[in-house]
Amino acid sequence: MMGNKGMASPLKLVQLWGGAAEIAVPKVMIDMSDIRPVPDNQEVYMNSDSGQALVIEIVEPVKPPAGESIAAFCFQDLAQVSGACVKEQHTQTLDNAAVPELTDAVLIEMVSGTHTVSDQDGGAKHDVHVVLAVIRLQGSNGDIIMMLSTPEASNGVSANQMQLFTTMCKGLRFNDRSLLS
Repeated sequence: MMGNKGMASPLKLVQLWGGAAEIAVPKVMIDMSDIRPVPDNQEVYMNSDSGQALVIEIVEPVKPPAGESIAAFCFQDLAQVSGACVKEQHTQTLDNAAVPELTDAVLIEMVSGTHTVSDQDGGAKHDVHVVLAVIRLQGSNGDIIMMLSTPEASNGVSANQMQLFTTMCKGLRFNDRSLLS
């Protein structure tokens, strides 16, 4: 994985939900639950230097309006909840090779695009590159949503965002499926 200076960004294996799942994230990302409360259904990691954030969430099965993809629906919903405008988005359905550790995935959709957000005071607007995946496993009562957001001004970090996201998806593993029941 290339960093913003062309050097490899090493990954570290982290436990999610008390060891029920695991994933490799960049070593520079910190577990936000060590700093602030994080909802029980979420895991949040952040690179405080670049502002890049990874959120992995287990939610009830997503039911989008007829004709809309689940990932696109979640992408739009995220923008609305964040007070952002969707500048662009590209949606695709992936096969199980995207998450080889989850061989029972029956749906894998991914959307990438840009959200335009305003500063907290409503001032300057900034673009944030977002990659979001929705994974549904056979026989589960929940969907897994993974989202990696990278501020545009993070000195080239966003250029490797898709490669990093793909690497993380491929390494996502559940050791205890009761979390999804």
